[in-house]
Amino acid sequence: GGEIRGMVRIFPSIFVVSGDVTLLNLGLAVGVRTYIGRHVRSLINCASVVSLVQSYQQCYRANVRGAQHAALFCAEHDVRLVHCSTLSVFGRLQQSGNCLSERTPIKVDDVRGSSGYAQTKLVAELLLRQAWVAAGLPERSLVIARLGLVGVSRKTRARNERDWPTLLFQAL
Repeated sequence: GGEIRGMVRIFPSIFVVSGDVTLLNLGLAVGVRTYIGRHVRSLINCASVVSLVQSYQQCYRANVRGAQHAALFCAEHDVRLVHCSTLSVFGRLQQSGNCLSERTPIKVDDVRGSSGYAQTKLVAELLLRQAWVAAGLPERSLVIARLGLVGVSRKTRARNERDWPTLLFQAL
């Protein structure tokens, strides 16, 4: 079919959709929502405030509330949610020397003292898993991908000007 306003095709079956996870229905126009409901099998939520220096409160709206809105949207449209999280959710467990995996149990206490980013990403993961179980949704319809630290773009050399590595190097 033709292009839908608000959606950009980047591969034959992959579109980039600009929305706002802090809003219900992700801030998407009715036409985009209708198209997604009819033609999309998976939604990848990579929207996030990624900062290791901002507080829990500063990251909450995008990282926790946004994950909840993405989950509601996916449940309403019968679409699998692929939620991008972070390895930072392991918090203090990373210092244990043990092998950590997606099956390693993590508690909120494990990120106490960590960045607001790590805290909000863990809370989002826990809330998503709880919501899936409570709603009786199939486990396979929720995928949580824990991504590692990303540095500067190889292509543009752009970096997050407000994140701790950049601020640290500027301070030196």
